[in-house]
Amino acid sequence: MLSGRRAPDSYPAGRAAVLVCLFGSRSGTNLNVLLSTRSEALRTYPGHAFEEVGIPIDTTRIRYLTALPPFLVRSLTLVTPVVCFILDYSLKPDINPSEVSNLFSFPLEGFLVSSSTSPVFHKPTPTPTGPTDSIPSPPFHTFEDYPWFDGRPHRFHSFEARPKPITGLTAEILIHVASIAYGRPPEYELMAPGEMSQHELIDRATQSPTWSELRREKVREGRGEACAKGKL
Repeated sequence: MLSGRRAPDSYPAGRAAVLVCLFGSRSGTNLNVLLSTRSEALRTYPGHAFEEVGIPIDTTRIRYLTALPPFLVRSLTLVTPVVCFILDYSLKPDINPSEVSNLFSFPLEGFLVSSSTSPVFHKPTPTPTGPTDSIPSPPFHTFEDYPWFDGRPHRFHSFEARPKPITGLTAEILIHVASIAYGRPPEYELMAPGEMSQHELIDRATQSPTWSELRREKVREGRGEACAKGKL
């Protein structure tokens, strides 16, 4: 993977990091990403990955790959994806129920396609055997465009998955990771018309006194995001 552009040292807001854990299929033909759902009992930001799901701090079992360019979230916090690769197939998760309710995997290439019938999933859609008026499955990939910073649109993607859809920042980061890993863009339109890139958003946040003051107000009000390391 390509090394990412570092967050500007002059950025006046909070920072956070999120771990993207990849692992290969046993056939060695594709990549999967490890995902978790937050426990309903968790009222603060999650802890380190080894605390949440028992991922060891051991370079012989987990290999660091790169830190990707940061993403700016609505609280004006910079979130940096840190990508690692699981080398040891014998690893067994040790879920901390106070922080994580579910742990599951998803094919990384799935974030580049728009349909669950894609060969990426290697599972053909079964022929219906029940009544024809049965409830249809939700679409695999959807998106909504919302006004964001400075009233400019921002596209929020969602991917149908079990036990929970993959949405928002998690989806945006994994689309980017998949595009780098497979060397191609997604087969759908990634950005809304007129949407600013992450590079443009961060530059605007760095240079704008208005944004800097907004961030300081959020911190004073206790609504700013604390710096933490979590896992997608």
